[in-house]
Amino acid sequence: MVDSLVKLGQLAICLALALSLYAAAQAVLSLRGRAPARLRAARNGLYANFGLVSLGCLTLIWSFATLDFSVAYVAQNSNSELPMMYRLTAMWGAHEGSLMLWLWYMTLLSAVAAWLHFDDHPLSMPWVIATFAMIQLGFLAFIVFLSNPFLTLVPAPAEGRDLNPLLQDPGLVFHPPVLYLGYVGFAVPFAFALASLIRTHAGTQWVKVVRRWTLFAWTMLTSGILMGGFWAYYELGWGGYWAWDPVENASLMPWLTGTVLLHSMMAQDKRGLFRTWNVFLVVTTFLLTLIGTFLVRSGVLTSVHAFAVDPGRGAYMLGFLSAVMLVGYGLILLRAERLAADAVVESPWSRESAILANNVLLLVAAATVFLGTLYPLFVEAVSGERLSVGAPYFNKVVVPLMLGALFLLG
Repeated sequence: MVDSLVKLGQLAICLALALSLYAAAQAVLSLRGRAPARLRAARNGLYANFGLVSLGCLTLIWSFATLDFSVAYVAQNSNSELPMMYRLTAMWGAHEGSLMLWLWYMTLLSAVAAWLHFDDHPLSMPWVIATFAMIQLGFLAFIVFLSNPFLTLVPAPAEGRDLNPLLQDPGLVFHPPVLYLGYVGFAVPFAFALASLIRTHAGTQWVKVVRRWTLFAWTMLTSGILMGGFWAYYELGWGGYWAWDPVENASLMPWLTGTVLLHSMMAQDKRGLFRTWNVFLVVTTFLLTLIGTFLVRSGVLTSVHAFAVDPGRGAYMLGFLSAVMLVGYGLILLRAERLAADAVVESPWSRESAILANNVLLLVAAATVFLGTLYPLFVEAVSGERLSVGAPYFNKVVVPLMLGALFLLG
């Protein structure tokens, strides 16, 4: 019975992989002759994917709850002495399960966004659904072929290895789920921004939808970062809530650009300003959430949070990031003329000027954190020399920028 449940979870994920491709194809084909039946089929595909991925997650959690050590992922991250609370939350305590959690959130928010906005944005919806489906396809292919949590062991070991002791804390129950909800929440603004670029519709209609989703994602990401800082304070003994750990930085970067986006969208909504800037920020923020998910889980960043070291996984992740970057930034360059603002900032002392100056400071801070976090990787890849960038660099550069941004908030 247990073995059949694991196979059921595996089958559900494989079906979701095929269904995501079907949904993307139906959404694009619905544009031919404006076929509403195809678009409804694509939307229903997103709904079905949510159910299938939910089933996959539930079978994995059940395997942890029943101590099914025939599942390799369970055997590697739990044992019979582990309390039930950590058995259940161990599902997202390592590489494969954390990606399953990301995927589950993606299918959930895709279904919710399609349900909420299907009738209100009929012209954008084919491209929005296609974008959701392709993002799901990218993660599903990675999970099925490179990071499968449903692999089994024959014979099954009598006992598991145990969950990482650092993760056996109540923080595991709250911090990763809330942080990941913030990460995935930015996929909805990304989908609507891509739809507006493809349709060459640069007005404020998509911004009105995106603002609420951005606020939701930013709130979840902020909450997740605060929970993580508190957890690190008493668990790791850093002597503070922030130690510029590479994975802390990976979550800080989309928070900074998301903060910029929240402020900048107000100017576009009210005065038609910053159109190109806002689309750039949406694409950049979503890319940074993927970096925060992919590069950390590939293990190329040396951190207490890094879970896996696998060249194959790393190559796929970088390929997926490159594809998203090419599509997002490519469309911005292609539609540059259509993104021209209706108005310009007339006075250097206006509210819009202060917003722009504040945005520049926060974006420079994000670029600084990005450089300090990933520069050692580039050096090691080119020369083989190992470098580390510590807290003194970040404190000297980022802190003054943040103080300047705080001053401009007034």
